[in-house]
Amino acid sequence: MLVGLHTFSEQPSILACSQVFLIFVEMHRTMILNPVGAFLYWQMNYHSEHHMFPAVPFFNLRKLHILLQKDGAPRPNNGLLDTWKEIRMIQRKQRDTPGLAFDAFSRGKEPVYVPQNANDY
Repeated sequence: MLVGLHTFSEQPSILACSQVFLIFVEMHRTMILNPVGAFLYWQMNYHSEHHMFPAVPFFNLRKLHILLQKDGAPRPNNGLLDTWKEIRMIQRKQRDTPGLAFDAFSRGKEPVYVPQNANDY
């Protein structure tokens, strides 16, 4: 059961994220969870922040997230359901048009896709 919970909750932080960009906010996903969900997720719902600043203790990741949001970081997903909906949307687009990556900075607006191959820029 714990493996299933881990897969259901951990994979959204990286599934369908761009692997081209060397920007952690593009390669990982942050999602806002309620206190119970955040506890079950080991406070790693601030996954982008965790990868950008691995030395920051988990209990300060929320504060870091707030600072980064003021500095223009992509909008986070609102919970697991919102995250899985986005992942499904991205996977459908990638199935129909292989080689595209979702631009996390377009989250909350009209989705933007970019070539996944760095040589396509």
